[in-house]
Amino acid sequence: MNARYTVIDAPSILGLRPTGVQFLPKALRAAGIVERLEGESGSQVLSLPYDSKRNPITFLLNGESIRIFSHQLATVV
Repeated sequence: MNARYTVIDAPSILGLRPTGVQFLPKALRAAGIVERLEGESGSQVLSLPYDSKRNPITFLLNGESIRIFSHQLATVV
């Protein structure tokens, strides 16, 4: 199949907090998003563990994990 779209699963809660958004790719796939786009399944980028402690200097949540996740996603894309 020569699809126009490739669907990549990349759920991340790293910048917020665990709210359920991490389950969105599975729900969209169950609803038929790949088929409705006439696309193909791509890779999956797994989110790293969530840490609720903010960096004392930047006040960011999970800054290093976001950097790693972003690089992994960029590689897949």
